[in-house]
Amino acid sequence: AVNRSLEQPLPLTVDCAGVAIASVADAEILHGELEAENTFAQPEAVLPADFDGWQVATDGETVHAELPPHSLVATTFALRG
Repeated sequence: AVNRSLEQPLPLTVDCAGVAIASVADAEILHGELEAENTFAQPEAVLPADFDGWQVATDGETVHAELPPHSLVATTFALRG
């Protein structure tokens, strides 16, 4: 998921429509200064970090998060059954 806004967080809900989510297996975020970029001189200026902002809803079929401004989140969900 991508939040392209430079100023506003993005509330996000993923509905798996009948598929039960057991947990968030993995989630990483790219987020930082707008002008940051990896170069040969600074190859680690932008690095993925763990993202722990997901919450599995009590129905087990939806998850919610709020993405920070100017960020990208990659997530893998573990499913039940």
